[in-house]
Amino acid sequence: MNKPLIVLSIPYGDVSEYINSEADYIEVRLDYKKNLTIYDIDEFLKYKEKVILTIRDLSEGGIFPIRDDAKLNIYKKIFDYGIKYDVEMRFLEKYKIPYEGQIVSSHYLNSLPGINELIEKYKKLDNLFTAKVAIKNINGYKSILAKFLEIINNPTVIPIGAPWYERISYSLLGSKLLYVYDKVQTGEGQPKLSIAAKILKEIFNG
Repeated sequence: MNKPLIVLSIPYGDVSEYINSEADYIEVRLDYKKNLTIYDIDEFLKYKEKVILTIRDLSEGGIFPIRDDAKLNIYKKIFDYGIKYDVEMRFLEKYKIPYEGQIVSSHYLNSLPGINELIEKYKKLDNLFTAKVAIKNINGYKSILAKFLEIINNPTVIPIGAPWYERISYSLLGSKLLYVYDKVQTGEGQPKLSIAAKILKEIFNG
């Protein structure tokens, strides 16, 4: 069993205070910044080995909207800088942008996806950093997340709105990334960084 990677998710802002934290990566939610521009990416270049930049669409839990053309230009700059990003499957299907070595995610907030639908989408993508699926805790979500873990390479699964310990449970079953928070939850059901780090340290002997 591989130790899951801890991803500290924070709203757009200064990441310097978290660089030496117990998190393996820091996810910066760019959609928390109103009127995001391509120039806002420059401040993250010096942390390129540690950060994951995410622009979440409103339909998938984002905060502020951003036009597709602006989003494309920002992704291009992030890629050119060699920084990891999280791109939504729907956006990837609509536009051709690089996905090798990146996070490709699908969020289901109002309904359950079919497992065959998910397999068909993700089996076309090779060499991902992780294939991520987040599903609201609607009746039946657990079996879909479990099957995704079993079938897909490099999977990350996230139960949205479930108790925080469910996320840790799935990480112990093979989910690659464990998303946590410090001051502000960017997703329902995220465990606290200090709690998650302590639990994983005890299980994996540091």
